[in-house]
Amino acid sequence: MQDCDYTVLETELHRLAQPLGAAEVQGVLMGMMCAAGTVELARWLDEVLEAPEGSAPGALNTLAAPLTRLHERTVAAFGDRENMALDLCLPQDGAPLVERVNALAHWCEGFMYGYGVGGGRDLRHLPEDAAEILRDIAELSRVEPDTDENEANEVALSELIEYLRVGVLVMSLALHPPAPTTQRLQ
Repeated sequence: MQDCDYTVLETELHRLAQPLGAAEVQGVLMGMMCAAGTVELARWLDEVLEAPEGSAPGALNTLAAPLTRLHERTVAAFGDRENMALDLCLPQDGAPLVERVNALAHWCEGFMYGYGVGGGRDLRHLPEDAAEILRDIAELSRVEPDTDENEANEVALSELIEYLRVGVLVMSLALHPPAPTTQRLQ
Protein backbone atom coordinates (compact mmCIF):
# COMPACT_ATOMS: atom_id res chain seq x y z
CA MET A 1 0.00 0.00 0.00
CA GLN A 2 1.26 3.45 -0.87
CA ASP A 3 0.93 6.24 1.72
CA CYS A 4 0.05 8.85 -0.88
CA ASP A 5 -1.53 9.22 -4.25
CA TYR A 6 1.68 10.39 -5.85
CA THR A 7 0.19 11.57 -9.15
CA VAL A 8 -2.64 13.58 -7.58
CA LEU A 9 -0.37 15.19 -5.00
CA GLU A 10 2.37 15.89 -7.55
CA THR A 11 -0.12 17.48 -9.93
CA GLU A 12 -1.68 19.66 -7.24
CA LEU A 13 1.70 20.81 -5.89
CA HIS A 14 2.79 21.73 -9.42
CA ARG A 15 -0.52 23.46 -10.20
CA LEU A 16 -0.08 25.65 -7.12
CA ALA A 17 3.52 26.51 -8.10
CA GLN A 18 5.04 24.79 -5.08
CA PRO A 19 8.83 24.39 -5.12
CA LEU A 20 8.71 20.77 -3.91
CA GLY A 21 7.04 17.72 -5.41
CA ALA A 22 5.24 14.83 -3.72
CA ALA A 23 8.33 12.68 -3.15
CA GLU A 24 10.32 15.58 -1.77
CA VAL A 25 7.64 16.74 0.70
CA GLN A 26 7.49 13.25 2.21
CA GLY A 27 11.29 13.09 2.25
CA VAL A 28 11.34 16.34 4.24
CA LEU A 29 8.87 14.89 6.74
CA MET A 30 10.84 11.69 7.20
CA GLY A 31 14.12 13.59 7.54
CA MET A 32 12.58 15.84 10.17
CA MET A 33 11.20 12.80 12.00
CA CYS A 34 14.58 11.06 12.00
CA ALA A 35 16.19 14.21 13.36
CA ALA A 36 13.61 15.20 15.95
CA GLY A 37 11.61 12.06 16.65
CA THR A 38 8.24 13.73 16.11
CA VAL A 39 7.07 16.51 13.83
CA GLU A 40 3.87 18.45 14.15
CA LEU A 41 1.84 18.90 10.99
CA ALA A 42 2.07 22.72 11.10
CA ARG A 43 5.86 22.68 11.47
CA TRP A 44 6.24 20.37 8.48
CA LEU A 45 3.83 22.38 6.33
CA ASP A 46 5.79 25.55 7.15
CA GLU A 47 8.86 23.88 5.66
CA VAL A 48 7.28 22.46 2.50
CA LEU A 49 4.66 24.99 1.36
CA GLU A 50 4.98 28.50 -0.01
CA ALA A 51 2.07 30.82 -0.74
CA PRO A 52 2.35 31.66 -4.46
CA GLU A 53 3.13 35.32 -5.09
CA GLY A 54 -0.05 37.36 -5.40
CA SER A 55 -2.25 34.45 -4.37
CA ALA A 56 -5.49 34.87 -2.51
CA PRO A 57 -5.71 33.75 1.12
CA GLY A 58 -6.51 30.07 1.26
CA ALA A 59 -4.94 29.34 -2.14
CA LEU A 60 -3.24 26.26 -0.68
CA ASN A 61 -6.38 24.85 0.95
CA THR A 62 -6.69 22.11 -1.68
CA LEU A 63 -3.43 20.68 -0.36
CA ALA A 64 -4.61 20.50 3.25
CA ALA A 65 -6.38 17.13 3.03
CA PRO A 66 -3.80 15.17 1.00
CA LEU A 67 -0.86 16.54 2.99
CA THR A 68 -2.59 15.93 6.32
CA ARG A 69 -3.30 12.36 5.21
CA LEU A 70 0.32 11.89 4.12
CA HIS A 71 1.53 13.24 7.47
CA GLU A 72 -0.82 11.00 9.47
CA ARG A 73 0.05 7.86 7.51
CA THR A 74 3.78 8.53 7.60
CA VAL A 75 3.74 9.22 11.34
CA ALA A 76 1.69 6.06 11.95
CA ALA A 77 4.06 3.96 9.82
CA PHE A 78 7.07 5.35 11.71
CA GLY A 79 5.38 4.34 14.96
CA ASP A 80 4.68 0.81 13.73
CA ARG A 81 8.28 -0.37 13.71
CA GLU A 82 7.35 -4.04 14.13
CA ASN A 83 5.51 -4.23 10.81
CA MET A 84 7.86 -1.88 8.94
CA ALA A 85 4.87 -0.73 6.86
CA LEU A 86 6.49 2.51 5.74
CA ASP A 87 6.09 3.29 2.04
CA LEU A 88 7.84 6.04 0.15
CA CYS A 89 5.69 8.51 -1.79
CA LEU A 90 6.95 7.70 -5.28
CA PRO A 91 5.41 7.13 -8.71
CA GLN A 92 3.74 3.76 -9.27
CA ASP A 93 5.77 0.93 -10.81
CA GLY A 94 4.17 1.49 -14.24
CA ALA A 95 5.61 5.02 -14.53
CA PRO A 96 8.71 5.49 -16.68
CA LEU A 97 11.93 4.44 -14.95
CA VAL A 98 13.47 7.91 -15.42
CA GLU A 99 10.51 9.51 -13.60
CA ARG A 100 10.78 7.03 -10.72
CA VAL A 101 14.54 7.47 -10.35
CA ASN A 102 14.22 11.26 -10.42
CA ALA A 103 11.47 11.09 -7.78
CA LEU A 104 13.71 8.87 -5.62
CA ALA A 105 16.53 11.43 -5.89
CA HIS A 106 14.10 14.22 -4.94
CA TRP A 107 12.85 12.15 -2.00
CA CYS A 108 16.47 11.84 -0.83
CA GLU A 109 17.06 15.59 -1.28
CA GLY A 110 13.97 16.26 0.79
CA PHE A 111 15.13 13.84 3.47
CA MET A 112 18.51 15.57 3.75
CA TYR A 113 16.84 18.99 3.97
CA GLY A 114 14.35 17.73 6.56
CA TYR A 115 17.09 16.12 8.61
CA GLY A 116 18.95 19.44 8.64
CA VAL A 117 16.00 21.69 9.52
CA GLY A 118 14.81 19.11 12.04
CA GLY A 119 18.04 19.60 14.00
CA GLY A 120 19.73 16.35 12.99
CA ARG A 121 23.03 15.50 14.57
CA ASP A 122 26.30 15.76 12.66
CA LEU A 123 27.52 12.52 11.07
CA ARG A 124 30.41 12.34 13.54
CA HIS A 125 27.95 12.11 16.43
CA LEU A 126 25.67 9.43 14.99
CA PRO A 127 25.72 5.70 15.63
CA GLU A 128 27.57 4.03 12.75
CA ASP A 129 24.40 2.45 11.28
CA ALA A 130 22.63 5.80 11.17
CA ALA A 131 25.68 7.60 9.76
CA GLU A 132 26.02 5.05 6.96
CA ILE A 133 22.34 5.37 6.03
CA LEU A 134 22.56 9.17 6.04
CA ARG A 135 25.66 9.06 3.80
CA ASP A 136 23.86 6.71 1.42
CA ILE A 137 20.81 8.98 1.27
CA ALA A 138 23.05 11.95 0.48
CA GLU A 139 24.70 9.94 -2.30
CA LEU A 140 21.34 8.81 -3.71
CA SER A 141 20.14 12.42 -3.85
CA ARG A 142 22.65 12.88 -6.67
CA VAL A 143 21.70 9.77 -8.65
CA GLU A 144 21.29 10.16 -12.40
CA PRO A 145 18.72 7.92 -14.09
CA ASP A 146 19.81 5.42 -16.69
CA THR A 147 17.44 5.83 -19.62
CA ASP A 148 17.65 2.12 -20.42
CA GLU A 149 14.39 0.57 -19.19
CA ASN A 150 15.47 -3.00 -18.56
CA GLU A 151 14.88 -5.63 -15.90
CA ALA A 152 18.26 -5.05 -14.22
CA ASN A 153 17.50 -1.35 -13.72
CA GLU A 154 14.00 -2.16 -12.44
CA VAL A 155 15.45 -4.60 -9.91
CA ALA A 156 18.13 -2.11 -8.85
CA LEU A 157 15.52 0.61 -8.28
CA SER A 158 13.31 -1.76 -6.28
CA GLU A 159 16.29 -2.70 -4.11
CA LEU A 160 17.17 0.96 -3.50
CA ILE A 161 13.60 1.77 -2.50
CA GLU A 162 13.53 -1.17 -0.10
CA TYR A 163 16.92 -0.16 1.34
CA LEU A 164 15.66 3.39 1.94
CA ARG A 165 12.36 2.23 3.38
CA VAL A 166 14.03 -0.05 5.92
CA GLY A 167 17.10 2.15 6.38
CA VAL A 168 15.05 5.16 7.46
CA LEU A 169 13.25 3.06 10.06
CA VAL A 170 16.57 1.64 11.30
CA MET A 171 18.00 5.15 11.48
CA SER A 172 14.98 6.42 13.39
CA LEU A 173 15.21 3.51 15.81
CA ALA A 174 18.94 4.13 16.35
CA LEU A 175 18.38 7.82 17.04
CA HIS A 176 15.12 7.49 18.99
CA PRO A 177 14.96 4.07 20.64
CA PRO A 178 11.67 3.12 22.23
CA ALA A 179 11.41 3.52 25.96
CA PRO A 180 12.13 0.25 27.73
CA THR A 181 9.05 -1.54 28.90
CA THR A 182 8.89 -2.92 32.37
CA GLN A 183 7.02 -6.03 33.27
CA ARG A 184 5.31 -6.41 36.58
CA LEU A 185 5.49 -9.73 38.30
CA GLN A 186 2.15 -10.99 39.49
